[in-house]
Amino acid sequence: GPRRHSMAAAATGAALALALALAASPAVAADDEAPWNFGASAVFGNYSLDDDTVDDDAIGGKFSLGYRFNRWIGLEGSWLHSGEFD
Repeated sequence: GPRRHSMAAAATGAALALALALAASPAVAADDEAPWNFGASAVFGNYSLDDDTVDDDAIGGKFSLGYRFNRWIGLEGSWLHSGEFD
């Protein structure tokens, strides 16, 4: 009923607020760090169809480089290779 929907909406809102707060924490903590930042990550993808006609995996990676000009302005670029599916 309506009560169940409002409880679900409240729980979703609370989860979103928590996720945003946790995501913002590193940005606040980064004020004393060097202006340059670098990141790297691995990517894995799996693609398959329900009728088992296609089943393929791919491995890739992501690299990023950023520079913080001041406390409020920065620039970041990323390169992503998502792998190749046959």
